[in-house]
Amino acid sequence: MILLLPILFVSCHGLLLDPPASAGSGFCSYPCKLQDNLFYNEAANDTVITPNPYTLELSTQQNNKIICFERSGSFIVNRRGANNDTYRCIKIIDVCDDAIVVIQTKLFTMTTPPKLCEICTPDKLTSQPELWVSMSKTLLKCNVPSTCSKTSGTDWRCTGSESNTPDNGQNCKTHG
Repeated sequence: MILLLPILFVSCHGLLLDPPASAGSGFCSYPCKLQDNLFYNEAANDTVITPNPYTLELSTQQNNKIICFERSGSFIVNRRGANNDTYRCIKIIDVCDDAIVVIQTKLFTMTTPPKLCEICTPDKLTSQPELWVSMSKTLLKCNVPSTCSKTSGTDWRCTGSESNTPDNGQNCKTHG
C-alpha cells in the first residue's frame, strides 16, 4: 500500500508554506538572506524589497512584481511584466553576511516560458556584477571611530573589536 502525503515547504523562518502556483518547474523562492531585508544598489540607486519568499519588488518600479519562476542553486529565472511574459536569469553570489553580487541577463519577452538551461547560459549572463548591500540596522553596528568622541545621542562609538572590522594592514603576507 502506497501512502501519499501532501508536501509542505518550510521557509527560513520555520513557517509552513504551500508552494506558489506561479512556480515554473517546482518550488521556487528567493534566498533567505533577501527575505525580510532590504538590499540597496548604489550604482542603480535602487532598493530591492521582498514582500514574500517568491516575489521581489524594486523601489523604483513599484507595483511591478518580480516572481521567482525557476531556480537551481544560485541561478534564478524570474518573471515580470503586465502580461507575465518578460523573463530574466540572475545569478546571486553570496559574498558576506551583509552583501550579495548579482550577474544577470537582459530582459527577454517570450510567448512561452523559457527553461532555466536555455536562459541561464554564459553567453547571456553578461551584465557587469552589481553589488547589493543590506540596509539592515545591524549592518553598521557602530558609527563613530573608537578614537573619536560621541557628539549626539544617536552616536555609537566603535570599540575596534567588531566582527566586520578590517585588519590594520600591517604584516600582510606577500604572494610571490
